[in-house]
Amino acid sequence: PHLAEGEASRQQHRLRGTAAMSLRHLMSEVASGDVVSKLKAAEQKWIKLIPHLAESLKPIAAQATKVRETYESFASSQPELLKQIIARVEKDPLCTGIVPTVAAARDPKLCKYTVEGTLVHEIMNNVKLLERREKTMYEGLEYKLTEKEKKEIIANSVAFLTAENNKVIASLSDSMSADKVKELEKEAQDHMAKAISSVKLSDIPDTMPFKEVLRMQ
Repeated sequence: PHLAEGEASRQQHRLRGTAAMSLRHLMSEVASGDVVSKLKAAEQKWIKLIPHLAESLKPIAAQATKVRETYESFASSQPELLKQIIARVEKDPLCTGIVPTVAAARDPKLCKYTVEGTLVHEIMNNVKLLERREKTMYEGLEYKLTEKEKKEIIANSVAFLTAENNKVIASLSDSMSADKVKELEKEAQDHMAKAISSVKLSDIPDTMPFKEVLRMQ
């Protein structure tokens, strides 16, 4: 069906939108051992600091909770994928080798440099590590879509196509009578209803490349 095929890719992007930052950030936490306990310990430290933090810093504490919740959710919904990622990280934790993350070499004079041992240096090291992993480590890994996610794809597709239809009708309204506009609206609604009724969850792919999931973010 056109609804499932034509909009699935676009709505998969929207599907992951709300948790995008958390999922991408999550990849820096993936490791062997009891990661959840480590994240819980970090979360508790931040919670204890909240009363002493300025308002501008409190969202950082909330982020610690979000990371822990996202990791637990990811581990629960994607156990095989997480297992494969952990195995690859254990094999090459620093993603060694020459892994270009830009299309062309930068002029050294235009590069920004960090001082080893500083917080900025550590942050940038982590950022570049994640970039290298996304370039090389996740090839061939598949993200399994849940039934809920498939339903969200269909619902988002319907909302998107309805909005597009409304835009087209609105652009034509000045050159048509009110009766003709209503006729077009009714026709669009009927076509949409038929499209929705023809879509099944089985029409939505069961998986999508994990690299695509991260790229959406």
